[in-house]
Amino acid sequence: MNAPLFRSCESGRVELPAPTLLPPPLQRLLSAVDQEGKRTPESIAFHRLVRHYNNAFAFTSICAKIDEELAKALRGGFTFRAHGALYHRVSTLHPPPGVAPSFAQLYVFDTEDEQFQRRRAAFTGLCDEVLREVQTVLHALHPHVLAFKSNAERIRNDPSVSLRLQLVERQCNDPRRYNLPSAHEIAALIPIDDVSESGRRCIVLENREGSDLHFIDEADSMHLSLRYPLIYPRGELGWSYNIPLRDRPYVPNARARGGATVQESAPRADEEEPGYASAGEDGPRGRGGSTRVTQQEWWKHHIHFRTPLQPTLRAGRLFHELLVDAFAAIESARLRWVRHNQVSLRSGIYQGMQDALAQNEDVTGASVGQNIYLPPSHIGSPRQMREAYLDAMALVRHFGPPDFFITFTANPAWEEIQRELAPGQSHNDRPDLVARVFQLKLTQLRQEILKKHVLGGACVLCFTIEFQKRGLPHAHMLAILDRESRIKSADDIDAAIRADLPDAVEEPLLWDVVVRNMLHAKCGPENPGASCMRNQKCRFRFPFPFCDETFLDEGKSVVYRRPDNGRYAERQDGDGFPLHKPARGFV
Repeated sequence: MNAPLFRSCESGRVELPAPTLLPPPLQRLLSAVDQEGKRTPESIAFHRLVRHYNNAFAFTSICAKIDEELAKALRGGFTFRAHGALYHRVSTLHPPPGVAPSFAQLYVFDTEDEQFQRRRAAFTGLCDEVLREVQTVLHALHPHVLAFKSNAERIRNDPSVSLRLQLVERQCNDPRRYNLPSAHEIAALIPIDDVSESGRRCIVLENREGSDLHFIDEADSMHLSLRYPLIYPRGELGWSYNIPLRDRPYVPNARARGGATVQESAPRADEEEPGYASAGEDGPRGRGGSTRVTQQEWWKHHIHFRTPLQPTLRAGRLFHELLVDAFAAIESARLRWVRHNQVSLRSGIYQGMQDALAQNEDVTGASVGQNIYLPPSHIGSPRQMREAYLDAMALVRHFGPPDFFITFTANPAWEEIQRELAPGQSHNDRPDLVARVFQLKLTQLRQEILKKHVLGGACVLCFTIEFQKRGLPHAHMLAILDRESRIKSADDIDAAIRADLPDAVEEPLLWDVVVRNMLHAKCGPENPGASCMRNQKCRFRFPFPFCDETFLDEGKSVVYRRPDNGRYAERQDGDGFPLHKPARGFV
């Protein structure tokens, strides 16, 4: 495999502060291993409930429809999947009568022991010693905790107070080099008379009964440390609009207009893509001429592995949640840009209106024009999916039907994955690593098919990437060969495809690959609870009968050659059933 080129720093244009190390107690809970390089029992228990521990100390809640059944699945790895909109919110400082306090409300109580008792009651099943140890660390280091402690008495005594949590930037603090706010840089929960005066970038905390929940803008640099205190225990700052590219001058409050600072007035979504550089400025530029670090660039740089391994890559299941949160924030910014740039996308809107009017005579142009249309450049939009489908159909119309249907699945046992895991980690702790290695191998496979012609003279290769419920990516590929290489007979099929067990002596490498990865698990009457069973039958039609020759049946489907040559394999499947499989149909 050729040496990969990763663009986590966008060819050197992005420069951000180095990640800070975790405090020793959190480092021990997330990374402690024994002499054999395996996680200690304490670390295993902490990782299993790490999202619950994080919720116990988070200031904000995450709002989304989370697939808890998939998250609790026993088979396969942990997978965090959310449906619909995903956002963060902060509630009133005091809970309604009869409701237990949670999240930021827990920091209003006076003593640490009182907070501990409240957390212990609100989050059952957590270890008391670990809960108290994490609380001690955050009370000593987290600037937001110190801000709440210094204002706890005011919050308890004044039931009508409304406060805002706002970052006060020092004029000299370049966000490319400093990302650790101190307690003095966190304004001490500034009182405000009117919530509407707080501005978009301020986090509003209300103490009024019946107040609505307030949602936190994903562009606020404090929202990561408020939601993930276990990963950012020192209040590390996240992405913001005001991070310039390398070699660009940092100008504090450069976007001030009419006395409004950058903290109080975020740039409009339609200004995010092109940047804010003047024609005379020198230095690197990003996509569309931008002079600042975009949200996607920030996250690519932030989660790229380093030595020593940064806290984000040690968080296990909490890292899964963080990645989904990051993707939702980036996608939200892109959709907001599309919404505010409908004029520049007018050609796509015009075509969309024509499509709608042609499909439904009752629809008027006025009603259609009020909608927001996604352009084909937005990945996953209906237009992009339709264009991809039409492109694929055009290829089939020109070159003919596909010759091969190939499924390429990520294997967590790949050497490239196992070699990069930290001691005690499994592939499920590093979904970023699995996706990175899978993409590299997929690119190599495409080169093998298109350039080295391992299947013959392939002229077309279409593919789509999906993720299994176990969290591993896989690609479905359709390959079309040229006229000279097309499959015309059963001999051509046998030259490219095998469905029998290879000889363990003559082909030991192929034997090992097939036995480890390509034997169907035990099913049927011997294992009626297998995942493939439907109506007491295997939905994949295993086992297939022996067959001495490859031929096409009446339905034009291929019946592969599976000779009764006496070969068999012995191993255990994922359910612990012994596999003693002859060549009969289990390959």
